[in-house]
Amino acid sequence: MEHRIEHLPEQHRFEISVDKSLAGFSDYLQADGVRTFNHTVTLPEHRGHGLAAVLTEHVLEDSRAGGFSVIPACWFVREFIESSSGRYDDLLHVSSSPGEK
Repeated sequence: MEHRIEHLPEQHRFEISVDKSLAGFSDYLQADGVRTFNHTVTLPEHRGHGLAAVLTEHVLEDSRAGGFSVIPACWFVREFIESSSGRYDDLLHVSSSPGEK
């Protein structure tokens, strides 16, 4: 099973394809050096092959290379980061609100 990941910045989306067929995607919003990943999907016919994990690892590495911090609003991205033994903790966006110490 050969896969390819493509970044479509104008659509704020990363896509993963298998054998030239769309298999899944990860949508994000981007502002002020922060990418908020809000939706990760694997199409039903491609589930169970670990493609969401492959895609999520790619989007996090791409974010790191681009100097972005990350807000994992998507449950899959959040759980992927939590289970990564700290590998992506440096990417997590830390917000500071007035009054926080």
